[in-house]
Amino acid sequence: MTTRLSTPKLSKAKMLALVALLAALCIGASASFTRVSARADEPGPRECDAEFSEKTLAGCFGWSSTAYINNTTQASAAIGIMHLDGAGNLSGWYSGSYLGTPTARTYKGTYTVNPNGTGSLRWIDNAGYGEDFDFVIVKAGDEVLMSSKIPGFIQNLEMKRQ
Repeated sequence: MTTRLSTPKLSKAKMLALVALLAALCIGASASFTRVSARADEPGPRECDAEFSEKTLAGCFGWSSTAYINNTTQASAAIGIMHLDGAGNLSGWYSGSYLGTPTARTYKGTYTVNPNGTGSLRWIDNAGYGEDFDFVIVKAGDEVLMSSKIPGFIQNLEMKRQ
């Protein structure tokens, strides 16, 4: 003969309350954990978080750039057009002068946007030359200000929604 131990039973109301409490705790812990981990690499003050995302920049932008190469001894300038797909991919075309030589190329790349409107962008043109930028979104996503991350290359680029 086997003996069964008696365990107290919870009423349906108490069981539902316990399940609801556990669900709320799990959702709250998950949300705060996600927010903390998403915030770890994001520069800038938390007060600027406005829930920007890659979708904020979906569309076409015209841009212009001035750069100084080799630690400010040689100038470069360009204009271009860029399409951002809202999912982190980009493509475009540019024309300009690189160290005095006329240049026109197409490019493709990727971008990421943080909730506070900062982000990073990288493209590689059809000649294999790559560009890396940090940026900040302004005017509710209608403009983007960028700065080059390439050592020895001082460059600012301004984009405006078409």
